[in-house]
Parts: sequence; structure tokens; C-alpha cells
Amino acid sequence: MARSEARIFTTIWQDVQFLVLSEGAQRLYLFLLSQPDLSHCGLIALRERRWARSAAGLTVDRVTAALKELDAARFVVIDEDTEEVLIRSLIRRDQIWKQPNVMKSAREAAQLIESPHLRASLLEELRRIPSEEASELARRVLADFMGDLAKGSGNPSSNPSGNPSVEPSADPSGAPSQGKGEGYGGKVEASPLPGIPSPLPPSAATAPPRRDPAKPINAGDVIAAYMDGAKEAKLPPPAESLRSRVGKQARALLADKNTDHEALLVAARNMGAGGWQDLAVQMQRDAAAARDSPSNGKYAPGSDPHLKPSTTPIDPTKVI
Repeated sequence: MARSEARIFTTIWQDVQFLVLSEGAQRLYLFLLSQPDLSHCGLIALRERRWARSAAGLTVDRVTAALKELDAARFVVIDEDTEEVLIRSLIRRDQIWKQPNVMKSAREAAQLIESPHLRASLLEELRRIPSEEASELARRVLADFMGDLAKGSGNPSSNPSGNPSVEPSADPSGAPSQGKGEGYGGKVEASPLPGIPSPLPPSAATAPPRRDPAKPINAGDVIAAYMDGAKEAKLPPPAESLRSRVGKQARALLADKNTDHEALLVAARNMGAGGWQDLAVQMQRDAAAARDSPSNGKYAPGSDPHLKPSTTPIDPTKVI
């Protein structure tokens, strides 16, 4: 179940902790909330270069500065080693915890979190949910979700980020409560970071920058490439269950030291454009195509000459 919209409550503009953020940090937060590859558990791959292409005049340095401000304010939690970002309050703020089926998708997506730091932060956030207000089924899903994270996080502290503990902001508007911990982030001093300008029209988008080959990739990079392939083929965003499957396959392949990381990214893009549903198989077919092609495997998604055209396009929103 892919996200197609982002819920932003009007009370965010009455949240003191949000209002003291710089313009750049505020806009980046809203930008992250509306990204199609943001999972239901709040996880998104750290992609500063890609995000910097979303607005005229925006630079990687400014995106990084805004991210650091959001991290310091506890609106997001970042792990630069695993290149992951967690929108800390997404499950609570979107009231995902009240929807058992969506919560199950969030639990499945959380299995892709590589960072123990992020897993501990998400577990602490789940503990703030007022489970007494949920249905019996929702409480069971929440309990299982917390059990998964507890197993993978050991015995996390109540403040895994190392930042001082903060109480969530009150809701001065008197609007209906979203649950314990109404605020989006924690307390932070205002910062004079520059604002982020308005997004560019689609026609002004530039080509994606080349990835640094010296920097290892992770499952999030592979999922992002998979979604890029679907986007370039003008297909709907892949369902979260499919993204989760791709992530699991990617982690298994990345665990093999003989896996060619660049070839894996190419395979993910080709698969997203309507290829196979298995990364290993797609890599084998890409390798066979590369032997017969002067492009050395760096061809456009979906251009594998060994893939026969299909009269029925693959719908990436459905599990095969």
C-alpha cells in the first residue's frame, strides 16, 4: 500500500516547536512528509543530493543544514552511517496506530530499518501511543510491532539520540488530540538558516547526479532506484509490500561481497520499469544483455533486449 498523500494538520502552525524552526527546516519537513518513498513507519532513505534538485537555488549544503536542524529538534532522527532518516512522529501524527491494516504495513516496513539508533527511536515513539484509545486489534498489532523492535534494539534507553529529553508541545488550538505527545518535534532554539525556495516545474528538473562509487550503497538506495524506474516508465508508485520485498532482496545481495553494487542499482531501476520481480534474476538478465550491448549494462530502465515486450504492463501497486 503506497502512500499517495500526506496528512498535515493545521495545528502545526500553532506548534511553538515548529514555529521556531527556520524557514528552510520547516519546508524540508513538509517536503519529506510528502515524498512517495516515505514508508508508513516514517522511514526514508537519506538522499540529500536528490532532494537538493527539488527547488531552484537549493544546494546540498542547505539541505544538510536543514536536516541537522530538524534532527536537533527531534522532528527527524538521522543515521548517516546507514543513510536513513526517520520521521519520528509519523505513526502517531497520522493516527496510523488506529488503523490495524496500515499499522501492519508500517510494521513490515520497519523490518527494513538497518540503524539500531532509528529502531530504538521508533520503539520509544510507539511507547508514547495511548493504546487504551485503540481497538483490541490495533492494540495487538501495536504490541507485536513493539516486540519486533525490542528484539532488534536490545535494551534501548528512553532517549537513544543523546539529546536532552523533551516534553511534546501542547496544542493551543484546542483541536482534537492526536494522542499522547501532540507535538511534531522537541524544543529547539530558532536558527537563522536560509529558506528553501519554491519547487521547480517538472520541465526544469535536471539529470540526477552520479553516485559516488566509493560510497557503499544500502537497501534504501536500491529501493529508491526501483521507484525511479517505475517513475521513468510512468507507472504508479510501487506498493509498500513490493518495496519491502525489494529491500529484503537487496539486503541479501548486499551481504554477498561479490555483488556488483552498480549493477544492483541498474537492475533495481530496470525492475521498477516493469521487469522481473526478483533482483537476482534481473541482475542475471542484465548481465546477459550487457554482454551483447556496447553500453556495458548502463542502459535505460526497461531496455533489456532479452525482455520480451508484454501486452499487459505490470502494475507495481499490486503484489504478484
